[in-house]
Amino acid sequence: MVPINNNNEITDLIIDSTSCSNKTGIENVVINNEYTKKNITKISAITDTTGFIYSIAKLKTNNKTIIYNKETKVIKTSEHDCKSIQESINNINNNINIKFKNLMGMTGESQQPCTHCVSR
Repeated sequence: MVPINNNNEITDLIIDSTSCSNKTGIENVVINNEYTKKNITKISAITDTTGFIYSIAKLKTNNKTIIYNKETKVIKTSEHDCKSIQESINNINNNINIKFKNLMGMTGESQQPCTHCVSR
């Protein structure tokens, strides 16, 4: 059951992304930058403060050209976490009629504003 008050209003939602180990999958698989040679799929989730999940979205992949041992290689990388915010909001089920006031997210260990989000 969706935890809401009488006005279908939830005051706080939380968004965060994580890396899921991907041993045999082939869609949206990238190499983990923290633990090398491990395949992962990055996902983003929106929950409320009680842990009820409203949305899960997979992050898109990008191709990146690198030079490794004097050879040019193309590797897959995932897009930055902040790029999945709008898609995660759009993935909230239309049958759940909610209004929320705050969408809170982590900025990482440095607690600095995201360079992808801050206007220049």
